Amino acid sequence: MTDAVRTMTRRRSTFLMAMWALGAGAPLAALGWWLWTPLFYLGVLLLILGATWLLCVPMVSREPLSPAHRRYLRTFFPAMGGYVLAIFVFGFLQHVALPTWVMILVALLPVLPMIWVVVTIWRYTRESDEMEQRIQLETVYLTCGVVGLLAFAAGMLEMAGVYRFEGGLFFVLPAMFLIYGIAGWWCRRKYGLKGMC
Repeated sequence: MTDAVRTMTRRRSTFLMAMWALGAGAPLAALGWWLWTPLFYLGVLLLILGATWLLCVPMVSREPLSPAHRRYLRTFFPAMGGYVLAIFVFGFLQHVALPTWVMILVALLPVLPMIWVVVTIWRYTRESDEMEQRIQLETVYLTCGVVGLLAFAAGMLEMAGVYRFEGGLFFVLPAMFLIYGIAGWWCRRKYGLKGMC
């Protein structure tokens, strides 16, 4: 383990997450503008997430990361990178004439790294102290509640014929990660702590 990893702080990790989201969001939005509209929206969502994290950096503590948090970051970022890569592959192959079974595999490809992300968050919560577990419990509850209510409202509007949300299900998981970050920050501040979830 290098000194850089040992001295990783919450503030530095938040800054790196912001840079990752901005760095991934810009090419996704640009590519989506030309090729595939949902990819554009995903890029914009990542840009908003990155900008939000960047604004939060001054409010995040400089405390060193716990071993559980370091393990979480070491597995979270490769998984998110795999997700972005899988979305790129899907965006390129969506307009190619392929057999149905191949398109099913290509469409489900982004799900694999997301399974890795979900397991990573679960392991981080399980390996954390009681205070962090409580924060994570409240964060997950708020995330599920907010995204569930937004999805329900969107479904009701679509059923009423007021608005049609093209590819609406595609945005549920990115919205969960966005709300998860905001809710984690809010819950930590509520308990007098600084930093992201």
